[in-house]
Amino acid sequence: MGGNIAMLYGGARPDRVRKLVNLEGFGMPATRPAQRRAAMPSG
Repeated sequence: MGGNIAMLYGGARPDRVRKLVNLEGFGMPATRPAQRRAAMPSG
């Protein structure tokens, strides 16, 4: 619910919001731990 309020506020007052990321609808991808380790850059 807070994400929706933040997005509405950002749309109504864009001059007051510098950055806004809404992850509410995305969630984490379905992967196994080994897949995540392989995808991470090493270094």
